[in-house]
Amino acid sequence: MTADEVPHPHEFTDGDPMPHLREALSHGPRSINDSVAPELDQLSQDICSLNMVELVQVNYLLCKKLGIDPDILSIIKGALQSGGGGGESAAESTATKETGFRSISLREVPTGVKERFPIMKLMRAEDEKLSLADCKKALESDPPVLFTRIDKDKAEEIVTKLTDMGLVALTENVE
Repeated sequence: MTADEVPHPHEFTDGDPMPHLREALSHGPRSINDSVAPELDQLSQDICSLNMVELVQVNYLLCKKLGIDPDILSIIKGALQSGGGGGESAAESTATKETGFRSISLREVPTGVKERFPIMKLMRAEDEKLSLADCKKALESDPPVLFTRIDKDKAEEIVTKLTDMGLVALTENVE
């Protein structure tokens, strides 16, 4: 899923059959009886105390875990385009620049050798220089990056093959 495919938060609430849930989400607890769990309260305090670099790092980790594009600038761009603000900044134009190359990683890797073998076979078919040991090492890395720089069209083919295997593949624009 790319940043362009991520639905805007408003898409989750329009036409919501549970208006009370929408109100609770937008206003928080109304009384002491509706209090938030202490762990969540502490988490929100911790997040609010982070600096910008730490927030970007948290965003990256959460996006990787959820399998969405961690490019915060493209998310901000989407928010601005949906009615939140003005034109394109210099930072946005460089952050969203297409290069034609992608890296491919997996959200989760199967644990068994039998399940991993088709992935390693695909990796070796796309890059004959890779040994089985190289493939195994790539699958055991965190995050499991299969290819660090591959042509965009070839990356789309590989992602389709991985999806056909029942895997969730993530791609990122690389220079």
